[in-house]
Amino acid sequence: MAKATASREAVIGRSAKVRGRITGEGDLTVLGQVEGEVNLKGDLVIGEGGSIESGTSGSVNANTVTISGTLEGDVHARGVIRIESGAHVRGDMHGASVSIEEGASYTGRLDAQFDLPPELSAEGTSRTGTAKRR
Repeated sequence: MAKATASREAVIGRSAKVRGRITGEGDLTVLGQVEGEVNLKGDLVIGEGGSIESGTSGSVNANTVTISGTLEGDVHARGVIRIESGAHVRGDMHGASVSIEEGASYTGRLDAQFDLPPELSAEGTSRTGTAKRR
């Protein structure tokens, strides 16, 4: 199941399946399966082979979110959201910034601060916006 380490990090192991709401003050690494809402004050890592399905009424909330496994649901991060190569993500991403590596699969909307290229911005000035990728 989940085990706590000295660094205030909890780990949901590869053989574990958790169903329900998860809340915590520290960091969480998911290597197994989670079905439900996740609310953390710390960072969330979904490792390779790990998965979170937050459903239509739930979401994932954390300081930063790094995804190497599978995530279905909306994500709200106070910091960076990283979708790494090999990850499969479906849902809307809301964060300070979002990075998607080549080789990642992503379907959803992005809501983050970024600079538009000059050819897309009015008068060639830098603007922020929302991107949609499906």
